[in-house]
Amino acid sequence: MAGYKNRKGNCKKVLILHAKTGGGHFLASKSLEEYIKENFRNIKLLNIDGLKNAPFPYPFMPFFWDILSEIPFLWKNIFYPFNIKFLYNLTIFIQNLLLFPCLKRLIIFFNPDIIFLTHPFFIPPLFKIKKKLKKKFYLITVLTDFGEIHTSWLSKGSDFLWIPSNFTFNEIKDKIKEIKYEILGYPVRKGFLEKKEFERNGILIMGGGKGKGPILEILKEIRKNFKDLKITVICGRNRKLYKKILNFKEKNEDKNIEVIAFTDKVAEYLKRSILIISKPGGSTVAEAVYTKTPFLAIKPCPGQETGNVKFLEKIKAGKKIKSIKDLYEIIEKIFKEEEKFEFEEDLIKYEYKKNEFLLKILS
Repeated sequence: MAGYKNRKGNCKKVLILHAKTGGGHFLASKSLEEYIKENFRNIKLLNIDGLKNAPFPYPFMPFFWDILSEIPFLWKNIFYPFNIKFLYNLTIFIQNLLLFPCLKRLIIFFNPDIIFLTHPFFIPPLFKIKKKLKKKFYLITVLTDFGEIHTSWLSKGSDFLWIPSNFTFNEIKDKIKEIKYEILGYPVRKGFLEKKEFERNGILIMGGGKGKGPILEILKEIRKNFKDLKITVICGRNRKLYKKILNFKEKNEDKNIEVIAFTDKVAEYLKRSILIISKPGGSTVAEAVYTKTPFLAIKPCPGQETGNVKFLEKIKAGKKIKSIKDLYEIIEKIFKEEEKFEFEEDLIKYEYKKNEFLLKILS
């Protein structure tokens, strides 16, 4: 923390940089923003999408991600080749060339003391800005997935690496010998940390904020075998999906289906559910683990989502469902308690360390 300590007085300015290439990066940034605003005074905070004002193609990255996440073969052939450090280093030139100017303007304008990153694209250009402008901001990289951590997260430039779990640490420990780090859990919103309990009844189907995945097909398959089971479907901002689920509910006069559009009460819905069925994005997986809701992962993308499934299976908090047709068998086993989930790594135990760390650098 040498750069941070060289600043005069207490930290006053905090910059959070996210990118909307998948919901986890943004949700982690919002959770950090919420926590800092609630617990620290005299902090000037800016949370911004660092790709929004960058030159082509960066502003279109969210759009590209939406396409690639639906074409697993294509994403696999991007993720894994560029996970090799030598090949990834070739892309750093492009990142510096295109992102350096806009980030430089932002740093000069805001002059932050501390920067939190929830996306790895910003590490190389910020490292270059630090050296060229001789800025002394403290750069904290917050990992937003649990496994299959891409080498871009570990590239040179971070002062501190925020690791979400011991599982993640064990995967990357041989690659971070020159980076300061700590296991601090995953940045989730306050509702997921509250101890308030609910009676668990029924199952939850969701696909993140954008309502991704074969949600209608999952609903139909479950309803074929479990006629009276309460099912809550969260469609996020996917209006087409919302209308399809609503039509299915009304057509079948099914009073045990609850259809929800976008909601900020995901924590409550998780705590009320026996299990969740969803694509395994980083934030959704974290939220399920914090609320101890067993996770059935459908169609994970190669790379980070595959890594998230490995985490779930390792700590016995969930499992991958190879086919929608397998849902009946696994749900039946869960109801009969033949399949149990132990949650062998409790992420809430890192909350004290997280609070201590943020108190140390922000007070």
